[in-house]
Amino acid sequence: MSDSPQDRLPGPKVTFGEALRDARELRLPHKWTQGDVAKAARTSKSTISRLERNVPPIPVHLPKVLDELFGTDGRFQRLYEESRSGGFPARYQRAMELEAQAVVIDEYAGHVVPGLFQTPDYAYALIRKGKPRASETEVRATVTLRMRRQAILSLPSPPDLSVILDEAVVRRPVGGLLVMRNQYATLLRAAKQPHITVQVLEFAHGEHVLLGGMLTLFTLRGGSQIAYEEGNTIAGLEEEMGAVRRHRLAYDSLRGDALSARDSRDMIRTMMEALPNE
Repeated sequence: MSDSPQDRLPGPKVTFGEALRDARELRLPHKWTQGDVAKAARTSKSTISRLERNVPPIPVHLPKVLDELFGTDGRFQRLYEESRSGGFPARYQRAMELEAQAVVIDEYAGHVVPGLFQTPDYAYALIRKGKPRASETEVRATVTLRMRRQAILSLPSPPDLSVILDEAVVRRPVGGLLVMRNQYATLLRAAKQPHITVQVLEFAHGEHVLLGGMLTLFTLRGGSQIAYEEGNTIAGLEEEMGAVRRHRLAYDSLRGDALSARDSRDMIRTMMEALPNE
């Protein structure tokens, strides 16, 4: 019976990163270090380390290179395609890739807590309601994908993250009292991090240009910016300089009108403490 590394790789439910780590450690006659793989694949050790922690994006050329290095007969290419599909339309996939690459992320959330801050139970409640005909396995898989995005917040050098939450986000109960209590606590813990700013835009502010939608601005290394917007009539990425500048001005205007970071934390804490015991 064959006992090659590729024969002993885990089944098809593993992630790209798990398969990479196993192929590296099971390599014969001796396992490779992350540095060994990086050198052979002509990439950086930090890229290999990041991928093994399941932090996207996966460089487009790398799956084929890894299949050649480990003799895995297209396995890494298949896992790459699965990771890209993930049940998300192309525009969402591209947005998630930008999220993983950005050094600064600025986001306005008008309806729900942003995915980077959602607890598993909060995410489950939203996804279950949004996909009433989906199987439990499908819903759980989507929750797992969303939680995996949060790995960027634990990187040695995480992106600077600024989030404006419409007051509707923190007042709308999702998933029940216990779920909301835990979600409030998660927001408060995040808001204490030095690279994260959370602000609340009160109802009293009235109408504004982003009302009814959401906006994320990704700043990449080198300073280029890309906007991702969702609204009643539009959803997608915008890279044209003039359009991105308009989005930046809109976001900065809202940030100036939102509660301060301290007052926002106080508001969220007050709402959490006001919840009755379930």
